[in-house]
Amino acid sequence: VYLIDEYKASRCCPTCRNDSLRTFRRVPNPRPYQRERYPTAVCHGLLKCSNLYCRPAMAAPDRYRLWNRNVAACLNYMHILRGLRCNGMVPHRFRRVAVAPTRRRRRVDDQEQPRTRRRTDDSPS
Repeated sequence: VYLIDEYKASRCCPTCRNDSLRTFRRVPNPRPYQRERYPTAVCHGLLKCSNLYCRPAMAAPDRYRLWNRNVAACLNYMHILRGLRCNGMVPHRFRRVAVAPTRRRRRVDDQEQPRTRRRTDDSPS
């Protein structure tokens, strides 16, 4: 049993293997109570690959390669699973970036000195 992180699974194109799948289609809003305020909504189920190198593989180079979001995610899951089986690692394009901590660390000589509070006002207490 493998636990697979879904990070970027539906954003990477299975053909060109770049983070280039984007939403593009607007449809009439399926929510009748919101149609007056928002007449159209973005269709998240259909994605196009915006990579220029992915387009010439099609019969007409002026068209985009279209993907169903779930099919693209499933093919990317298979790619992740193959990577885990081969070398025990998730491919780089599906990994989360580790962010360094933002807290500043005190220097060693600062830690040895006791901290003293300073008053900003001149009134005695």
